[in-house]
Formats: sequence, C-alpha cells, structure tokens
Amino acid sequence: MPDEADRSMLGFASGGSVTLGRVRSGLPRCRARSPRRVDPICFGVTARPRFSVGYPGIGGEDSPKKSDFGVYVFETHEVEDTVNEADKDRAEAAKLPAGDIVAILYTQHAAVRDVMDTVESTSGSERKRAFEELATMLKAHETAEESVVRPVTQQTAGAEVATARNAEEGEANQVLATLKTLDVDSADFDATFGDFKTAVSDHAEAEEHDEFPSILTGRTVDERHELGLKFLAAFEASGGTI
Repeated sequence: MPDEADRSMLGFASGGSVTLGRVRSGLPRCRARSPRRVDPICFGVTARPRFSVGYPGIGGEDSPKKSDFGVYVFETHEVEDTVNEADKDRAEAAKLPAGDIVAILYTQHAAVRDVMDTVESTSGSERKRAFEELATMLKAHETAEESVVRPVTQQTAGAEVATARNAEEGEANQVLATLKTLDVDSADFDATFGDFKTAVSDHAEAEEHDEFPSILTGRTVDERHELGLKFLAAFEASGGTI
C-alpha cells in the first residue's frame, strides 16, 4: 500500500478517489471529470482517465490491483459529461454580444437540437407538431445561412468549407423530404429520423468548428452585428419565427 508521501503526491483525500491516466511524460495535465472527485496533481498524466487510485475500504471499486507505477488501483468507469449539446451552444452564444451573427447561429443550433430531442421522445400528434416545427425551422435556417453566412465563409474560411456545408444541407433537405412522407409513429420514421438527427448534429458541429472561428476573426464586431440583422431578416422571410 502507498505510504503517506504517495498519498500526498497523488492528491488523495480520505474517503475519495483520484482519477488518473497512464503516466506519459509531456502530455497535457488531466482534469477531474466530476466535482465529487478530488483534483489530482498530474505529472505528465493523460487527460483521459484510465483507472482510479484508491485504498481498500476507502475508495475505488472491485478488488485492488497493482499498477505499473506501484500503487493499488481499482477499475472504474469514466464520468460522463451531463451537459447536453444544446446547453453548450447556448453557453457559447452567451459569450458574444447580442445580435452577433455567430451568437444567433449558436442559439438557433440549440433550438434545433431541442426540437429534434422532442421529436425523438414523443409520439402521435405531439411528435407530428414537433416535426413540422423542426422542418420549418431548418428550412428557414439553412436558407438564411446560404444567402448570408456562406458568402462570408467563402472569404474567411475558404470555398471548400462553404461548398461542403452547402452540400450537407442539400443532403439533409432530401432526407427531410423523405421523412415528410412517412408516418411519424412508424419504425421507418424512427430509423430515418435517427440518422437524420446524427447528420444534422454533425453538420452543426462542422459549422461551429470550421466556420464560426473564421467569422469571429475575419469580421469586426460591427460587421458581425450587421450580418446578424441580415440573417434574421432572411430567416423570417423564409418562414422562420424569431
């Protein structure tokens, strides 16, 4: 069993456990993934936890095992991130000035994610209403993006990025047209919508990764505010509700 010096070095506190990864020199410091765990003192430890350091009768799970660096370990599961993607999008929007085009896009991404979750978790008339709301929202959102955002993206991130995002939206529209022909409570709808939701989420993440940073750095605050006004006008003209 590790002595008191080991316990201190590893950041161990009585009654808890410390999440650590395999020791590798030069890798980023790790972060505690739950407020209920003690922050470890990380010396070149991977950011992805592999096991928990603990002591018999005090912390950890199952029976103890000896690790490669001489302390007892207990197998454990990673703590999953409980913050959903919609909340992350809203948090990013909140960091930006009101009316900023990127803040508006983040906010609408969050709204799309929320409605997709509603479609997935409901049935009957409630699901039908949610799906119709989603279809209207996506049509207006994508139309406004193509007319207002993509020309800017072409200048700030490059034609390849703009073309790829437009192509993804075209594919999504085709699947959306198919979904409109299906019974919302059918197995075919469930399967097709599951794939559609994944594709829309991947598309949103690609925009957030490839487009948004370039717009933030390539346009001034005033320019982004002006783009936001143009986007909302195009969104509303295409049937979207502000």
